[in-house]
Amino acid sequence: MTERLDVKPTKSKQQLPPPRVRREPPTIEEAAFAAVGLTDDLDQQVDIAANLMGVSVDEAMPYVVKAAAAARAVPSPARGTGQLTIRDRVVTVERTGVRRIVLPPRGTARVSLSQR
Repeated sequence: MTERLDVKPTKSKQQLPPPRVRREPPTIEEAAFAAVGLTDDLDQQVDIAANLMGVSVDEAMPYVVKAAAAARAVPSPARGTGQLTIRDRVVTVERTGVRRIVLPPRGTARVSLSQR
């Protein structure tokens, strides 16, 4: 058995360069949003956001207050508002079975409409 040497190696066999990862530090707004999601106490939220970003409590306070107000404005889907809107409608998509075409057995004569 002879080997073919003129074939290029496939991508899986080639040495691929390491993937480039974009490193972007989080913003204070993102830290405040995370803190609001962790606890309901405003003082703890400010402390968490300040510690995450390495800033003072006074610098983090306006961002946390803004994020907390935005979180209160949007109702939780678990609690609901008691009133259904168009956005609250539930759509269920179910997969149906495969449609099969039933052919007549072989040897059965087929009559077309033009031959009748």
